[in-house]
Amino acid sequence: MKLKDQEEPIVYKVQLLEDLVGRQEKLLTTAREIIDGKNRLIELCELETDIYKMQNKRLTRMLIVSTIGLICFTVSTIIRLLA
Repeated sequence: MKLKDQEEPIVYKVQLLEDLVGRQEKLLTTAREIIDGKNRLIELCELETDIYKMQNKRLTRMLIVSTIGLICFTVSTIIRLLA
């Protein structure tokens, strides 16, 4: 009887340790999922930045072309008025 009484706390502690290992595995899985999500979010942010850069370049070109067109139109109007 005494041997069984001594084994019960050991068995209980082993069960607690097994539960702890199981919870740590779940937490590790969750942490990996969070890291994967964060990496995906970083990729999406980088893609968004690239899209904004492309749009900015296109808008800059459109602005330059529009400005040149406006200058040409203004110069031709001034020449017509002076002629």
